[in-house]
Amino acid sequence: MRKIGGRTLTKVRMRLEEEQAGRLRKAQALALSRSTSDLLPGLSGGDEADQAHASIAEQLEHLELRRMSSAARAIEAALLTLEVGSYGICLSCSEPIPPRRLLAVPTAILCRECQEATESARTMCRA
Repeated sequence: MRKIGGRTLTKVRMRLEEEQAGRLRKAQALALSRSTSDLLPGLSGGDEADQAHASIAEQLEHLELRRMSSAARAIEAALLTLEVGSYGICLSCSEPIPPRRLLAVPTAILCRECQEATESARTMCRA
């Protein structure tokens, strides 16, 4: 397995930083829309259908915030491992993660084989 080259690391860092900035913009827009809707409490009434729709929208917004928070943590972790020099090393087998995988999934912490084994074990536990 090849070691990660400097050019690949630069590409990955740029992609992570762009993704981090994009997620920050999205979180700010979501927070702004939420604060705007909080300023208009009279619109939250309505019939049961309106209230159900508002409840579902709020649940979806909460799930999106959780997903964004999880992605932000993964990006921060990847940037930190880049800083300390351990980026691209599989946490399970300690082998280098192939550069193609890192370019495709810059927040990857497992090589493809270990990721598949982990997912297979989760599927078995659910069954």
